[in-house]
Amino acid sequence: MQSSYTGRLRARSLGVLLAVAGAAVCAHAGASGPVRARSLITATRCAVAPEIDGDLADAAWRGAGSAPILGSPSQPRNRIHACWDDAALYLAVWCEEPRMATIEAPPVERDGGVFLHESIEFFLSPQDGTGQYFHLMVDAANTQRDEEAPWPKSYDEAWNGVWESAVQRNESSWQLEVAVPFETLGVAPPEPTERWGLNVCRNRVNSGLDGNQLYSWSPLTGSSFHCPSRFGLLRFGVGEGVQIDAVGDLFPGTQTLACHCPAPTNARVYAGAADDFELRGRRAHQGDTQVRWRQFIDDRLVAVEVACADTGALLYASGHVRLDPVLPEGYANRLAQVDPSKRLLKEFHRAAARLAKSTAPLPERLDEWNAIAGRLDAAALEHQARRLLDNGPRAASGAPAYGLAVASSMVKILPQRPELARLTFSPEIRLQAAGNEAEAAQVVLYSPERDLRNVRLAATELRDAHGHVLPASCVSAAPVGFVETHSPKYYAAPIVGWWPDPILSETEQFDVRQGDLQPVWFSVRTPPDAAPGVYTGALTIRPESEPEAIIPVTVEVWEFALPVRSSLRTAVHCAPAYCYPPEQFAPERVTAIEQAFERFLAAHRVNPGSIYRPNKLLEGATLERWAKLDVNAFCIKYIRSGDLNAPDGLHMLPERLEHERTFIAQSLELARQHDMEDRAYVYMFDELRGKHFEGINEVAAVIEREFPNLITLTTAIDSTYGTRSPLKSVKAFCPNTPHYNLELAEQVRREGRQVWWYTCSGPSKPFANLLMEYPAMDIRLLMGFMAYAYHTDGFLYWSMILPSLRSCEQTPYTGWNIDFMGYNGDGNVIYPGQNGPLSSIRMENWLDGAEDYEYLKLAEQRIQQLRDAGKGRAAARLEAELSRFARPGNELVTSLTDYTLDPGAVCTARARLARLIELAGQDL
Repeated sequence: MQSSYTGRLRARSLGVLLAVAGAAVCAHAGASGPVRARSLITATRCAVAPEIDGDLADAAWRGAGSAPILGSPSQPRNRIHACWDDAALYLAVWCEEPRMATIEAPPVERDGGVFLHESIEFFLSPQDGTGQYFHLMVDAANTQRDEEAPWPKSYDEAWNGVWESAVQRNESSWQLEVAVPFETLGVAPPEPTERWGLNVCRNRVNSGLDGNQLYSWSPLTGSSFHCPSRFGLLRFGVGEGVQIDAVGDLFPGTQTLACHCPAPTNARVYAGAADDFELRGRRAHQGDTQVRWRQFIDDRLVAVEVACADTGALLYASGHVRLDPVLPEGYANRLAQVDPSKRLLKEFHRAAARLAKSTAPLPERLDEWNAIAGRLDAAALEHQARRLLDNGPRAASGAPAYGLAVASSMVKILPQRPELARLTFSPEIRLQAAGNEAEAAQVVLYSPERDLRNVRLAATELRDAHGHVLPASCVSAAPVGFVETHSPKYYAAPIVGWWPDPILSETEQFDVRQGDLQPVWFSVRTPPDAAPGVYTGALTIRPESEPEAIIPVTVEVWEFALPVRSSLRTAVHCAPAYCYPPEQFAPERVTAIEQAFERFLAAHRVNPGSIYRPNKLLEGATLERWAKLDVNAFCIKYIRSGDLNAPDGLHMLPERLEHERTFIAQSLELARQHDMEDRAYVYMFDELRGKHFEGINEVAAVIEREFPNLITLTTAIDSTYGTRSPLKSVKAFCPNTPHYNLELAEQVRREGRQVWWYTCSGPSKPFANLLMEYPAMDIRLLMGFMAYAYHTDGFLYWSMILPSLRSCEQTPYTGWNIDFMGYNGDGNVIYPGQNGPLSSIRMENWLDGAEDYEYLKLAEQRIQQLRDAGKGRAAARLEAELSRFARPGNELVTSLTDYTLDPGAVCTARARLARLIELAGQDL
């Protein structure tokens, strides 16, 4: 049997690419997420704008930020320059071309096929990470083409911005200047240090070549330039720029970059998008200097920043990095899985050190590395498999029947990638929960020799030593299903294939495929009045024709309960009726299913209803149900972008505005009848830009005047939250998370307004999101410790279930297609069952995050109660603990892009809070 299971696992592992495996493992292993380096450049602030004439001799360009577009040493060189002032962003590109006589740029009208010629393409994303950008193109004949890309596959080619360009051709090069007014992009002039997404790409089209050549300043993962997740970063800086020349392909070890600083200074060198890795740098002097460094970020790209302290100038340079052996973070999890007594570990470390210093050609180094990495993979997998089997039940012969392990609810167990699984081998499930809380764990099944057939699950009631009972209705167990992902078009995914997500609670029995890891979701939901104490019970796993496994369960219930009404507001769209076609489901059954979805959402601390509410009054029966569910916010009206239908397309017709006013008045009267007026809001103008702001504010001003207490919530893209834009009457702003500014949000809150945040298809990594390939921890922290640290007023998510989904056969390998416009899992966190909603790993972590938030808010309440009771010392003790999480930079959330992925860290922090909340309750 040993040769069978180890051989199967070894065959599966040897084809794993080192880079992909490293990224995937980091998603589970580290205290902070994997860092994806990005090309970086600083646009320096210029005193005098460059003249847009194609000549790069202007003083503005001499002091501008500059960086190379790297290709192979045999290809022509390219360089970009960037500067700015209050009016516009200025970009220049110099393109070396030894075959100037044969470049192809024939005459064509504006917005013609410019990209088919010798040309430059600019991708500008003022709201970096959202997938929204402007696409500007100029060919070597200075013909322009532009388009706005608010959503993938939905390019607005009719958009024509007002911007300047000029081209100059020389004997062996051509150069381009562009000026892009901020007004054209619908944004305010940026603040210093603000960052945008940027890519600059060259189409080298020359009849003297065998084929076209493509260059991209920020390296791409596919063949398309339209890849927002791989855009580099454009940073708006001040002062004179530092010039850096990268040295072609860069490798770990000591490398040299030529750097020119404008004045004597100390150079600080960093790598990484978030300035997280400080490297060694020598003292710089006026003129050329050498900067030596010994670190890199990932397998594709290195980014180096040199900062001149006297001017505050920053400039970033970047270079491509080919796959290279020394990736210690990528193998941290696998190293931990190898039997520590194995000599292979020492061999691994010796080989890594030797290859890091080797001057042998890269192919030879990679061949040696791959051989060692394959052996390491096989050893890790063999050790993992043996531990699984040792932890499972025994057959009558005494041999292992199948394997078992326990995993946190905060990790994703891929069925066909056992080398990436983060498992524990505890003999029992141990959970802790307050009253009115759901807590979960995963049990993982593994059978190397044969399929496990017709597996059934049975969970007992839970009892404590005093006879208190958590009935079996509070306990559930169900197999986790898998959905197949497709290669995403707009972001990088570590693995394409089968991912765990739906929880198949309607499935009574299931099969486990030979060699797969099959998770089972075990959950306990405590009643609000659950007596505190330690409860015990069991989960029984019964495969057909195999011995059953009995897993002890222990649940500790805290001496407090979480409130029924959630503290953090949510706003979502959920329209499950589309998933139940009328030819299969009678109307009354669909109505019952819709109400089951309402109860499900409320139980998961999500407000039912839709932010895209149709132009139809809410029914009294609906409001009555929502009042009983104690929802904390609901949408009474959606005002669409298309409602700005005056002749200029920027304002609302008076008769339409009167209709909206009347509709809102009627809706509020209905809400008042059910004592829910204070929970109503209007959602308006989804993701509109600056040219619409005056029209948006006209509508918001009417609502503010007529209904002064009604919240108007918008995702209109205003990075100033109304402080430097016409949006003075909007009550609640909702930026995409990369553009949430804590200090500015605190300022507008003091003025009586709210700032929420949202995710959708964007942002991409390193930000948190709900996409299928992203860690389960992302949504838990977004709803919990991250929301608390950033003081957000609410969370908006555009869709909970995709209309295209249909109820399907609920075997572990499901048939659901969760690809939405190139994003896996975007817009669906719930699945359609035959009788109502099926939850998911992401949905359960959403709930857990919302419950973490309740712990934090309950601690706030206890502090005030202790103070009111004169218990100052006890209040200070709890406040000291709570203050650890009150701002970013804490042990769980360093920033929006740097946060823990360690389940143990979250559990530890939550348990500390719970103990102090209990002590506070005892003091009262």
